[in-house]
Amino acid sequence: MEDPPHSCLSVCVHVLLSALLPEVVEVLQGEKSVLLPFKTTADLPQHVTVEWTDSNAMKVHVYESGNNQPDKQHQSYRGRTEMKEDPLRNKDLSLTLKPLHLTDSGVYTCIVYKKDGHMLQKSVTLSVSGECNSCLSTV
Repeated sequence: MEDPPHSCLSVCVHVLLSALLPEVVEVLQGEKSVLLPFKTTADLPQHVTVEWTDSNAMKVHVYESGNNQPDKQHQSYRGRTEMKEDPLRNKDLSLTLKPLHLTDSGVYTCIVYKKDGHMLQKSVTLSVSGECNSCLSTV
């Protein structure tokens, strides 16, 4: 008997890899802002800390005790980040980053902490590319 074209093993491996690999968001440098998506179905208690960090482990954005905590984020991100209103109740922990710089490219990780430890985590790879005028050619 022949194996079916999509065996259980290949489907399971695909699902597993999809869950492990970070989501990729690609934008051009001229864009005003970018959304790093993170929506969850988990019930989030009000007493959690939501922390976004970049590839260098710098704090990009911190939300705790029902408020954004700009004094806890790295100075290069101050005034450049925002989360939607009432993110815990809406289960939308997405982060908007603005204005964009080429140096913003990298992996951003959001970790949700409860008092007794880690609860949820998601990584998003951001690729900010500059416009390449030298790539344009006339035919």
